[in-house]
Amino acid sequence: MQQHGQDDPMGLAPERRGLLARAVTAATTSGGRLMLVGEPGIGKSHLIDTVVRRINTRRTVLFVRPTEGDRQPFAGLRDLLAPVPDAVFRQLPTGQRESLLAVLGRGTGSGINSVMVQAGVTQVFTTLARDGATLVIDEWQWLDPETRRTVERAFLRQAVGSTLAVVAARRADGGPEDLAVRPLFAPTDVAAVVPLGATSVRRVVADAGLGGLTPSTLAEVAEASGGNPLWAIELAAARAEGDLRRWATGSVVEAVAHRVAALPESVRAVLQLVAVLGSAEVDDLALICPSAATALADGAGRRVFRYEAGRAAAAHPLLAAAALQALSAEEERALHATVAELPLPATRRLEHRDAGTPPGADEQLAAELADAAGRARRAGATETALRLAWRALARTEHASAGRALRVADSAELAFAVGDPALALEVMAELDVETLDVPTYDRVIAVLVQAVERTGGHGAVDRRLNALQRVAHVGSVRWNILETWRLASMPGHDDASGARLIGMKDLLSRDDAPRARRAALSWAAYFRLDRGDGVDDAFLAELRASERSSGIPALEDTADALEALWPYQADDLVRSRANLGSFVRAAKTAGEVYAIVQGLSHSSIVETLAGQLSVADDLLEQGEHEARSLTLLPPSLYRARGLMALAQNDREALDELLLTPLSPAAEGRGALLRIGISGLDNAWSERWGEALEDLEAAYSAARRHGIDEPGKRLWIDVELVRALVHAGDVHRATAVITDLAELGRRPGRTHARGQALRLQALVAAHLGDEERALRLSSQGLADLRRGGFRPEVLRAELEQIAILLRADQAARGLHVLETATELAGRIGDPRLLARTEAAQARLEEADGRARLTPAEQRVAWAAAAGQSNREVAASLFLSVRTVETHLAAVYRKLGVRSRTQLALNLHEVASVQSA
Repeated sequence: MQQHGQDDPMGLAPERRGLLARAVTAATTSGGRLMLVGEPGIGKSHLIDTVVRRINTRRTVLFVRPTEGDRQPFAGLRDLLAPVPDAVFRQLPTGQRESLLAVLGRGTGSGINSVMVQAGVTQVFTTLARDGATLVIDEWQWLDPETRRTVERAFLRQAVGSTLAVVAARRADGGPEDLAVRPLFAPTDVAAVVPLGATSVRRVVADAGLGGLTPSTLAEVAEASGGNPLWAIELAAARAEGDLRRWATGSVVEAVAHRVAALPESVRAVLQLVAVLGSAEVDDLALICPSAATALADGAGRRVFRYEAGRAAAAHPLLAAAALQALSAEEERALHATVAELPLPATRRLEHRDAGTPPGADEQLAAELADAAGRARRAGATETALRLAWRALARTEHASAGRALRVADSAELAFAVGDPALALEVMAELDVETLDVPTYDRVIAVLVQAVERTGGHGAVDRRLNALQRVAHVGSVRWNILETWRLASMPGHDDASGARLIGMKDLLSRDDAPRARRAALSWAAYFRLDRGDGVDDAFLAELRASERSSGIPALEDTADALEALWPYQADDLVRSRANLGSFVRAAKTAGEVYAIVQGLSHSSIVETLAGQLSVADDLLEQGEHEARSLTLLPPSLYRARGLMALAQNDREALDELLLTPLSPAAEGRGALLRIGISGLDNAWSERWGEALEDLEAAYSAARRHGIDEPGKRLWIDVELVRALVHAGDVHRATAVITDLAELGRRPGRTHARGQALRLQALVAAHLGDEERALRLSSQGLADLRRGGFRPEVLRAELEQIAILLRADQAARGLHVLETATELAGRIGDPRLLARTEAAQARLEEADGRARLTPAEQRVAWAAAAGQSNREVAASLFLSVRTVETHLAAVYRKLGVRSRTQLALNLHEVASVQSA
């Protein structure tokens, strides 16, 4: 017998927390019942152990975990009653006590009366139940029949069944007890242990010491395991040892083998076919197995098959794995070869031919696989292309002249699907210096980007320096390396883009297309950093390059740049129009990194536009897709930060500011962190801390050559506000001057509006309210056209403050109406609080806001020239009441005559008509 264990590597996955809560409730409720059912390795025992740890300090726990090889009579009962103290047995009648102790091996007698044993167990359970007790039985299916019958009969007694709780777990076997275990467990007492999601599977694998596998391998393990944690560990261990078979043999699969072996031959044969195909239509199966329809019906009744959209599939991946494990390698290859003759799509037939061919090099097959990979890539199916390219590489001789090219194919595709570690692993076999120039160009492009993503800018710099030391200065190879060195520099100046364009002109379209397009795209990126916006001429040249030299990873295409860049130069509309199609293309291609990038930038755009619910949904989608990535794009951190700021989510902000970023994000990670911190302090009006952070962020951005405010989170605006609060008008004016210069460029409406808004703040600080109001109104007009609604609201609140200083509270109330509506639509809690505070200040400054409805009616009637008696008659009031209301109105508004009253009340009308 096994004893219940301590924590295992699986941890408690989020998918299991609800089931654990249900199990604990059942275990601590009088008469509680729960039977956990699941495949071997799904985590039933871990849940059982967790339940025991949760309840064993609160009540008596009788626990047993039987094994298949130890089913002696009453073996389970001996474990169950082992913790019961002798005092409980001494309370039993002599006959019951002696028979029960003999069964348990705790007495001296040898005579066993089964009736006395049953009565004794029932009485022991009754005694324990009075103080709260729970039976916990793991591996119910291995419980010896004698123990099972004794327990079941005891629970038929009201004194036991209504008070003693029982929680158990059993292996699913396709039989009726998967749904109910009579008489103890009704169907409502049976709960399936659900498979884990991909994120939880990766955590399980990492906790087992196997987290060093590439993201692609981890994703394949998560898919192949069907969410079974123990099987995922076995698959990951097999991959770590170099076993790339989809179905690694292991204890979990073997545990299901007995169920597969017991199936009728026809059902087992069809299950093996389905396992090879993944899923299949009945007509296709019938071409190989004429009795397939009958076998499928039989297997469905045994819960071996499931149907989705008219296609049959194994009910669980473990069943498929066990079915294939029953075949020898030769038999499995023969099955694939047979399947390859079915009327399947050409690519699937080719893959089955490959699987049906003995291992080893096969140049003809390799060439077909490589061609198919190229077609899949051109069709936008990057994941399929990688799978085919990987198989082509496996079929290629190491000494083959075409191997380096196929390595480059596989590496490019691995990088495109978001697995830079796999790309580096694939390229490790290459001697880069011996490659021909076109292949060298392709390999260096992937190498630089993969190293940057896994190790950061420093690692790229070291690798490029090492390669340049052995290249001839001025040679094509040296120029390729120099192009990437210039592109990878963490900081750049105005000449950097020009140098890259110069390198592009030195490189041939035929020999170095990757380096040429890198020079183009990075020169365009530097222009964006410098504040020159998105250069359409550069984008057109990039598209021409893609047509002639092939499609790079989607994240590097001209379409990507046209989606991801414009909003950073004020153009929300252009980015929004292109981001949707970019994300759809990335999903079609299976390029997860690009999917996450697109969703992250989409979330940023909507956050800047004040559409927080839309932005939050997009960010949630991005986080979901990012679960299969080990290295996250910098844009996801930026999206998280802006959303946390907009929602004033302190926990999310702390996590962003304290958690290490991915190597690729760390390049500008310090700027992101300090910028987010500065904005947070400014929006909370902690001006001292804000000024310190924002000045540091502004200086860091300038050192990196980032002059575009949209590339540095628009910290310029809050820096000016902090400087004005500190009374440093000189430095504030210098920052505003740069913004105003940018605002004079075509298409920079938002930048122009921000410059005018900030000039208004400076004018108000200097006491020139008239100029401040004029600039503020001009700035608001531009900001509204720009579409950055939270910034519009901030500018409106600043205008209200200026109006209050100018004793124009009536106009402030009019602006407040627009601001209040906008604040409600945006939903930023800090902006809502600022709007409410502005309303309170206006109400304090403007007595009209404090007039009651009755006072307002009297005031307007009096202002229209009516006498007190006329007002009383028209409003059906007494003259005394009218006099009382007018006295209150005069006091609140600070007026002394009907003329002053009329002027005061009609000020609002003049404001609204202005």
